[in-house]
Amino acid sequence: MKKRILLVLTLCFFCSCRQEKSKTIERKLKTKSENLTLTQSTYTYAVSDTIITSPNIIFVIPNTAEIEMLKKKHGEDNFYTIADDASFYMAEITKILNFKDVVCSSKNSFSFVKESMTINKKDFKDSWFIIDYVQGKPLKYSLIDYYSKLNSQVKSFSVFKNNKDFFIKDIDINNDGIMDKVVSNKPYKGNGVYFFCKENNRYVFALKSVNFSEDGGNIIKDIYPSKEDENTFVLHTVFPDGGNFQSFHYIKYVDTNNWELDKTVYEKTNWQDSKTYVCNIQQGVNMKNFISGEGFEQLKTIPEKISESKMCILKN
Repeated sequence: MKKRILLVLTLCFFCSCRQEKSKTIERKLKTKSENLTLTQSTYTYAVSDTIITSPNIIFVIPNTAEIEMLKKKHGEDNFYTIADDASFYMAEITKILNFKDVVCSSKNSFSFVKESMTINKKDFKDSWFIIDYVQGKPLKYSLIDYYSKLNSQVKSFSVFKNNKDFFIKDIDINNDGIMDKVVSNKPYKGNGVYFFCKENNRYVFALKSVNFSEDGGNIIKDIYPSKEDENTFVLHTVFPDGGNFQSFHYIKYVDTNNWELDKTVYEKTNWQDSKTYVCNIQQGVNMKNFISGEGFEQLKTIPEKISESKMCILKN
């Protein structure tokens, strides 16, 4: 039963065509390894036309009739196991792409006008697969192969150079006296952050984590070395829609490819008395934990009653 519910939620998430582009739909999707809360943005929508004219990553999925055929072929229990696997990889791929140019379709064929090329679903052995039509001619991938491809790309610093969706900061993040690279999604472009350490004149991938941007909440503003502690650097987020609410997340190097969120300094103007409070909260959360979601469960947020909290003081 759980698998059936998962399949329904997944198909609804990836294939529900949104009538209003400004509307945001959230689906909770339970995968093999974690609970993901994914947001369907304007980048993810259902494809109703089989003629493709603009660059996209296309999730090709089975339609209702094909699902029934797969159940008969594999048996119902095995089918839902296969569907669970597909759901997991689709969710992971969408996370890596940050929903950019990702669409979904259960159509039987896809025609690419510029390339005078047609891809038929029946010619591919997998019931779930991907068509990558971002650069050049469209290419077909299994979900596993495409997931592996994206993971290897993320670990290459060159992928982020001259990419309009990211900004790059030169910071010594491992305290060896050498400038490294911190790469982050720009505001409204995602919540990813990537650490690259300089070794032998090249930048080596060290960690993927989050920049603490939130849907409907604070967004990344800047990343810079800490002025109070040379062994830490700061991920600075702000609330973009009025009022004063800022978060300064202090990241501290622990050991090889290992960093932790040491503390967070929250600054907020209280609407009740128009006074600005600064709250210094010790964290001690490993940055790796934010990818799995565990880090957000450990993250201490700003006290609800800042005017009464012992961790908060009035800003001079």
